[in-house]
Amino acid sequence: MIEHILFKDPNRPVNIRTSHLQKIGKSSELHFHNELEFLYVTKGKFKCSSQTSQVIAKEGEIIFINSNIPHYTECVEDENMVSLIQFRSPSLFKGSLKHLSEFFNHTDVPIFVFKEHDPDYDELLKYIVDIIGHNERREVTFDYYITANIYCISAILYKRNFLA
Repeated sequence: MIEHILFKDPNRPVNIRTSHLQKIGKSSELHFHNELEFLYVTKGKFKCSSQTSQVIAKEGEIIFINSNIPHYTECVEDENMVSLIQFRSPSLFKGSLKHLSEFFNHTDVPIFVFKEHDPDYDELLKYIVDIIGHNERREVTFDYYITANIYCISAILYKRNFLA
């Protein structure tokens, strides 16, 4: 049930991947992990369920899954494309920002869908698309850009009281 996320680079505790899921049905079994998770649906419809809530996101929407929330995901229709970003916030905060790590405990928001009408949607989408792009290009400074975007995403979550 617990999923241990393995990071390719321990200095960059972020897991980023894009999956093309072709069939209706479960894409993951019930699991949980310490990391925060975002699922950006770029094609199709995707469902995420926890013990207390269930959400469906369509193309262009972003599912947020808080840390340590048992959940599973499934495709609602055929032909889905989903980008996943998982990160462990406290380990990103080193040096002068280390004191911020105490804020990154989840609140009573287990799962949430950011939709176009949401006031933070455009800003969050910009950061997520930027992370995916820098991860694909892997230019010399991509780690810095990814980390900076993670900080900005974390600020949105804290502002929304999704993290306490």
